[in-house]
Amino acid sequence: MMLEFINVSTGYHSDLVLREISGCLQPGKVTALIGPNGAGKSTLIRAASGILPTRTGQVRLDGINLHQYSVGARAKRISVIPQARSLPGAFTVREVVSMGRTAYTSWLGAFSKLDEKIIRQAMERADVSKLADRRVGELSGGEAQRVLVARALAQQAGIMLLDEPTTHLDLHYQVDILTLLQSLASDEGLSVLAAIHDLNLVARYADQVWLLMAGRLEHQGTPKQVLTEKVLSHAYQLEMSVFHLAEKDILAILPGK
Repeated sequence: MMLEFINVSTGYHSDLVLREISGCLQPGKVTALIGPNGAGKSTLIRAASGILPTRTGQVRLDGINLHQYSVGARAKRISVIPQARSLPGAFTVREVVSMGRTAYTSWLGAFSKLDEKIIRQAMERADVSKLADRRVGELSGGEAQRVLVARALAQQAGIMLLDEPTTHLDLHYQVDILTLLQSLASDEGLSVLAAIHDLNLVARYADQVWLLMAGRLEHQGTPKQVLTEKVLSHAYQLEMSVFHLAEKDILAILPGK
């Protein structure tokens, strides 16, 4: 499943936030969306989901304008994972994951045996089965984020969009979530787009990097192509040092020289 931006400009009311964005999410790849605060990362994710209409240009899903799909049809193809604090605390984990089947159920909202199987498999894949009867408000941030991933998996969508999935999580859960996303992309062919602030996590877990600056997609490529001292220093208005850890073939990024 292919999601493509073609010269997309959009924003809110009279404000234009994104300008002439062009890029394509690749199936089986994790694309990290980076950039300074206010660059337009959350706006790009909203445009990619179809929630925010374009002013000019198009977002295309498998070659078709995204807005030609109904809301239900988009939900079967694109899942959106917000930050975990948005979860309704009174619901159980099973109830939240079941919400991922909404686009597939009848108007009565009854689940078929297939729905129940998919919900169960989604919880297993995200490793939250043991939490099924817990209230979401009782979970840690990392557990709640996994529940959101499970809900997205229950949608059976080929594209997964995440807005800062590692924010407010300790390092263990940050690695846990990104390892899961990496596995979902490589093993199941999902196209994953995640806004991430930590550049070292981007270097370790992303296949592709999109760098937004002032609403423009200034750089696209592999971590080694985008995460350079020159590019990052300019983007963040701060001198940056980038080291190549040859034994692990990854980058380490530090502020300053």
